[in-house]
Amino acid sequence: MSKQVEHVPLSTNALMRHLRARGVSIKGSSAKKKLQNVGYYHGYKGYRFARERRNPLPLTDFDQVLNLYAFDMELKTLFYPQIMQIETSLKSCILDAICSNLAERGQSASFEVVCSECLTGAGAKEQYRELSYLAQKVARQSAREGEPVIRHFTDQSRGVPIWALMETLTLGEFSTIYSCLTDELKDAIYERLGMPKRSRSRDAQKKDKTDLLLALLRVLASLRNSVAHNNVILDARFLIRNTPNKHVREYLGREFGIDPVPFSQIADCMLLVVFFTSALGYSKTERKRFVAEYEKILAEFHMHRLPSDVYQQMIGKSDNLKIKAALAYIAKR
Repeated sequence: MSKQVEHVPLSTNALMRHLRARGVSIKGSSAKKKLQNVGYYHGYKGYRFARERRNPLPLTDFDQVLNLYAFDMELKTLFYPQIMQIETSLKSCILDAICSNLAERGQSASFEVVCSECLTGAGAKEQYRELSYLAQKVARQSAREGEPVIRHFTDQSRGVPIWALMETLTLGEFSTIYSCLTDELKDAIYERLGMPKRSRSRDAQKKDKTDLLLALLRVLASLRNSVAHNNVILDARFLIRNTPNKHVREYLGREFGIDPVPFSQIADCMLLVVFFTSALGYSKTERKRFVAEYEKILAEFHMHRLPSDVYQQMIGKSDNLKIKAALAYIAKR
């Protein structure tokens, strides 16, 4: 039986020696305090490579690591409120489509009615189980945590209405709700967002693969989770396992008038934000402000705070092209 190695946490002094052993210059009480504040992951480990460990960055000084960390934090600060607004607007858009559809038939938008009337025929039982699990999970967690929007109904032993459920769903769970909707409802949502008509294949798996909105929601959820959990987003490594299929990449490429969007750079996430805010009817001023702030952050770190080779390994070489494509897209929508 092999002996298990115990990983003992290193002291800050030991971490400084560890960095120096890897060619990163660090010394002095000020640098020590900064390393203490950011920790080993954000103070070196998370920024020692671009996307994958086989692509190490040529870091030589601890200030470069701190600037990568600052760069990452500024982008997260920029993206987070945009994602929150998009999430809220998308939930509202889809909820309105559901409620409007049911109102035309004189029905209320309770969870039970949504499950019985708004799910697809194929696999409806499985979808009901999945949605019921989500509703029960949210109700338990929210009641335990004192979430007023849910407790108002659970305290009175009443069913949770779909609008209240929407307020407490994660973006990933919200994507599950969307994926279960009928073709009629999905078509109405696509029309509201100005997206092309969906595939009419009877194959459920094929439909999922060609459902542009579902794929883009999943990318948005990956970005949102990485930002919220303070993971590294600079090099879009969080998309390595969540890259949408060719159909989706080509669609977004056509929208922006560039080659298929690879979803391998943070600039691709900038395009995604512009796409959603445009589809949801945000003003040109709001969208241009977001792109201008994005461009300003990149210029600051490219020109003044990072070596060119480090910057290009993390960000790529097509950021200016994609910024121009985003502005052109905003101008026509």
